Amino acid sequence: MELVKITHDGKPTLINGDHVISVAYEEEKQRLEIKLITGEALMLDGDDAVGAWTTFSAEAINDDSDSEDERDGLNADNEDEEEREPFERINHELDDLENQLKRNLTTRSWEARLLRDKTNEMDEYWGKKKRKEHAEELKRVKERANALAEEAEIQAHTNTINKCMTAQIINASSVKSILRDLDNSADELRLKDKLSDELSQKVRTAKERLAWHRAKKKLDESRVAEAGGSHIKGEKYKREAETLLEQDWTLIFPNEQPPQWELS
Repeated sequence: MELVKITHDGKPTLINGDHVISVAYEEEKQRLEIKLITGEALMLDGDDAVGAWTTFSAEAINDDSDSEDERDGLNADNEDEEEREPFERINHELDDLENQLKRNLTTRSWEARLLRDKTNEMDEYWGKKKRKEHAEELKRVKERANALAEEAEIQAHTNTINKCMTAQIINASSVKSILRDLDNSADELRLKDKLSDELSQKVRTAKERLAWHRAKKKLDESRVAEAGGSHIKGEKYKREAETLLEQDWTLIFPNEQPPQWELS
């Protein structure tokens, strides 16, 4: 393993795999610690940790550093086994992805892209002779990887949109996160010409929920105040709700006027 591509603090990062002493992953916390021979340690969290763990868990696709003379001297049975190993490993990962698709469990589009890229690059350091000998199998596995990755990306973005429709809204940060996921998934599906009218409406509905969130909380406060006999405070909360709706609607739908509604 030489250079390893990970994401650290949201930025693509390359580290020298030969300098890594250990990689410890806490699955429940989605936290990863990478210890280096320099004494330093990298801490990754969330999707960054999951992505790095997936990368480190995978074995090296193939190390073709042996010279042609050294390969010619290997035992024929061992040589055949070594040459079959990359295909067996990739096909196993593709089988796992296919099972996820059948169960509609795909939620991370980047995992599909990673597997597709790894498959397409599996023969990058092969010699001409080896690449020619396995040309047909290479073609089959790459076509399969590309087809499954395309399907997985579509399913992942579709599932993301569905998830965003009911995702818990905790604070302004969660609103931004949900909005970012909606826009990203909608854009990716649109580029693939897979953003159906139904999905477009779901995106719209999910965004309207975000735009109304703060205003509805104020309206709830207004109802509580009026139920307690404080009509002045109730009217105050309604006016605040109207202001919040105008602010948030304009932010989420910049080319639209916020909906009109009666304060009473």
